[in-house]
Amino acid sequence: MPRLSWIALSICFATSFFSNESLAGLVVGYDVLGGSELSAVNGSNVTGVNLTRGGGATDAGGGSDFATANWTTSSYLQFGFTSTVAYDLTNVRFSISGDAGVPAPNNFKLQVAVNGGAFSDLAPSLVFDVSSNSDVAFTNVSSLTNVDDVLFRLVSETAPVSGGEIRLFDVPEGSLDPANPTLDFIVEGVAVPEPSSGLLLVAFGAGLSWHRRRD
Repeated sequence: MPRLSWIALSICFATSFFSNESLAGLVVGYDVLGGSELSAVNGSNVTGVNLTRGGGATDAGGGSDFATANWTTSSYLQFGFTSTVAYDLTNVRFSISGDAGVPAPNNFKLQVAVNGGAFSDLAPSLVFDVSSNSDVAFTNVSSLTNVDDVLFRLVSETAPVSGGEIRLFDVPEGSLDPANPTLDFIVEGVAVPEPSSGLLLVAFGAGLSWHRRRD
């Protein structure tokens, strides 16, 4: 095979192999516009886990937002995904606020369970003011690599004695993910290349080296 053909093929496979690692994208996302136990909008090869409340938290009837009442330190919002391909996670992003005149927690953390295991804390926790709308990004999920079965819980380390209220905010369309403009709550990551892709790249590199020696 001519040398240029070997070079072109090697570049093609290298581009295919490394492009997946360079661009993070949607893994699973949610549109919080009204109602509870909202269905996920899924990325490729992904089955989303519905966004639900637990630990005594109840639907506060938020209208356009995902509003949750009776929030205590035992309460949580749960979400996640299973997938036929593994992901390196990068972000969990959403917008959260309290409700005017209603006590609300402000010190939150993510807990994670991988492959059906027990929940554990992801450090660090985040403190943000929910007296007004706050845009939040948990970048600590980047410690989760090569995962295909993940459950998250958003919990608070402190909460009002009488029980508080929080709202996942219905953000302007496209502000989180322009490709999926209705999403208000997203998990992002990068699909892990299949081992066969890496082997193909190595094989073509070896072929190119062999061809050079022949010349």
